[in-house]
Amino acid sequence: MAEPKKDWSLVQVRAREARNLLAAHNGGDLWRDINVAHLDTGLRPNPIFGNWVDLAAGVNFMEEGKPPIDPLDDATFGGHGTRTLSVLTGAVAGDFQGVAAQVPVIPYRVADDVILGTKQEQSNVANAIYHAIDKRSCEVITLSMGYPLVGTFWHNALGAAVDYAYQRGVILIAAGGQVIDKPCYPGKFFRAIGVGGYRKASDTADLSVYQDYQEKAGHEVTSFRSFIDVWGPADPVWRLGVSAVPGGDPAFKYGFGDGTSYATPHVSGAAAMWLAYHYDDLIKAYPEPWQRIEAFRLLLKMTAQDLSVFADFKGMKPASGPITPKKGDTNGLGEAGGIDILALLQAPLPPAASLVKEVRLAENQVF
Repeated sequence: MAEPKKDWSLVQVRAREARNLLAAHNGGDLWRDINVAHLDTGLRPNPIFGNWVDLAAGVNFMEEGKPPIDPLDDATFGGHGTRTLSVLTGAVAGDFQGVAAQVPVIPYRVADDVILGTKQEQSNVANAIYHAIDKRSCEVITLSMGYPLVGTFWHNALGAAVDYAYQRGVILIAAGGQVIDKPCYPGKFFRAIGVGGYRKASDTADLSVYQDYQEKAGHEVTSFRSFIDVWGPADPVWRLGVSAVPGGDPAFKYGFGDGTSYATPHVSGAAAMWLAYHYDDLIKAYPEPWQRIEAFRLLLKMTAQDLSVFADFKGMKPASGPITPKKGDTNGLGEAGGIDILALLQAPLPPAASLVKEVRLAENQVF
């Protein structure tokens, strides 16, 4: 079977049409003052990132005082930040276009790998969230990392940081993960936007689930899909890769990658476009900052592509009205579909009175 076209994921989510609509709407002030905090392993500078990725404004929480450069030391995850960042914002005319090409980004280096299994790694992510909000005024935080459990023997610093972002109307988007068959934190936090992934095995194949999120418990199967707010392209996704070369400069190479790490920037790019497109209207419509997040979550679900036509997504239909139950409330499949960025931008903003605040604190969520 022929592999999918390089841009199939952008076509699937209608990213190009959405960005063209944004450009027509905002003219020369495309992104207004929206910027995205990218929390990952760091990056390696490349022309694909241009001057819209502000390396000097970023922070390295692994090697204090140094820029957020990925040392490429980890054999498995070295270069992960470069790969996910390329999907989000990369742009080279006639060569490569990310989901939200040229969206301004502040990069953060918070870990060497994507499994946030230690207190220090989770603390790094929390500190990066605070910095991105308080020092860089980021409106979106994207995180293609996670861990199935958060520590219960110390203060849930990661959850507290998610609460901080929520109260300030900062949209935090995180990968559902694929280490084990249940969603990972911070995407699993009720106040975050959790992203699942789908795959397209060939140019003619139907979409299928990349990670099922159904855990077998004895003879029963428990579904954790209700923790996923939206699904996006995860396998294969065309991106820029980078690898270390002993004694020389790193080697860059385009190629396909897979993981919910790549589904996540599709949704983060959508969030940046949505905020930039509705910039003035959002300020007028929502007096409470958290309402921006819940309006975004609601519209994600109501404008989503119907994936239930595919066997793996049986029973999962986009919402057609108010979202009930809330994220994670049931073991059912939830009201989630595939991200459709153009439909998201075109949808009218829901009234503030229709939005329901997520009162369950992330800081207290440890299961």
